[in-house]
Amino acid sequence: MAPEWLHHALYLALAAVAWAWTRREPSHRPFAALVSWLAVANLARVGLAALKEGADRPYTGFARVVFHADQAIFLSFSFLFVAAVVHYFLRRGPWLVVGAWAATYAICLNYPTVSRDVLIALYRTVGVGCVLATWACIFWGIARRADLQPALAHLVLILYAVVDVVTNLVPMARDYLGNWDVVRFANILLLVACVVLHAASLARRRALGVSA
Repeated sequence: MAPEWLHHALYLALAAVAWAWTRREPSHRPFAALVSWLAVANLARVGLAALKEGADRPYTGFARVVFHADQAIFLSFSFLFVAAVVHYFLRRGPWLVVGAWAATYAICLNYPTVSRDVLIALYRTVGVGCVLATWACIFWGIARRADLQPALAHLVLILYAVVDVVTNLVPMARDYLGNWDVVRFANILLLVACVVLHAASLARRRALGVSA
């Protein structure tokens, strides 16, 4: 499968082109902020994994602090994505989604009572639940919001949502951890598509500006 460094590099590239697009389309800033967080958070998780490497389980002391920090970041991927979908498709604030994130994280903090198997079941439930919530918001926004103005953010969020269906409901439903390479490869294809879409949009805008 594709190397991990490529995954990180593509996230950084997507963050760069997303912020470049905000100069043309200020409403793109929440999406640019989301992918910037994902880029930084993925790199942070590499560092956190190194900090707790070799620590005895169940984690205690500093290793446990690092473990819980990693959990908060991991959960943020799903919940902040839903928050972005709520913002763009429903034009609502993120507070309900943030509250769900906090409640889920509170369960994780009950460690080691919450065992590894329970955590895997919780992560699977969060993944599937966020996929369902995402698509409910997308369909509702498209069907019910007459004032919805399609933009690049809507397109890339739908692409993300499609890949989430594949990664959460197909391979990971059978083996949550055993198919992680499949998930990463799907994400790399997604990131390539999103970078290309942003770059093409920037090039098209620039060409239209020159011709004008």
